Amino acid sequence: MQDASQHRTTIMHHCWPLSTWCFLVSLLLGLCTQQRAAVALQIEVCQNKDCCRRFQGAFSLPRVLKDLSLPVTATGCLSLCGKGPNVAVIRKVNGTSTKEYVNGLVDPLTAISSLEPLSGPISPKLKAAVQVMERGQKATSFQDKETLFGSVIRTLELDEEQRQSTALAHALVLRGSARCDARQYETALEDAQLAANVLCGSSTTSDSAHSHDTDLLSKLYRIQAEAYEGMGQLDNAMQALRNWSVSDPSFEKKIAKELTRLQQKLEPN
Repeated sequence: MQDASQHRTTIMHHCWPLSTWCFLVSLLLGLCTQQRAAVALQIEVCQNKDCCRRFQGAFSLPRVLKDLSLPVTATGCLSLCGKGPNVAVIRKVNGTSTKEYVNGLVDPLTAISSLEPLSGPISPKLKAAVQVMERGQKATSFQDKETLFGSVIRTLELDEEQRQSTALAHALVLRGSARCDARQYETALEDAQLAANVLCGSSTTSDSAHSHDTDLLSKLYRIQAEAYEGMGQLDNAMQALRNWSVSDPSFEKKIAKELTRLQQKLEPN
């Protein structure tokens, strides 16, 4: 018994106090955080026509990756045409860059499984949202679209980390477009405004052109223009078209024609 007591005493003398252990744990956590912060990621997506044609999804590959909250830029041909769709994953760790090519991203599920080992964990809710939005876009009935897009919106709005996600803005735009097609103009406008709030962090759309997601901004402005015209508010429809032109000048000629058409509707016979 005495030997056992002496043994326990010896162990206690060689154990560090709790405060020391806490300090070491916090130090290690800090080092891990610094290491993660030192990693920068960028995914370049080939926009060659052949690569774009090979992607089998309701949306483009860049759109899917944006909805997964991955940093995406478009690039020219990556000279791997027979293996596309292709992306280049660029990782910069402590100032040192590496580039790895990933091929055969033929659909959203393949893209997720191929890129997640390189990008790090992707939110399960975003992965699910991408798949449900695919189903909603392919649905033929308004009720199915309303149900599927609505489920994505409710799920992401309840998640504090995803309330400002591109995926939420995209789901709102998709539901708004479906509602506009069904001539539910007031609720379509509500969805477009909510999408603008997510993209711009504002209750108005006046500064929307400063958002990085030109594609979604263009679509929400088109929803606003169509909805306002359907409600007979032609001045508001024209303003939405002007906002669209500022957001994406590549549609300037098309928008000019629409503005002329609406202006003619405003003029007395």
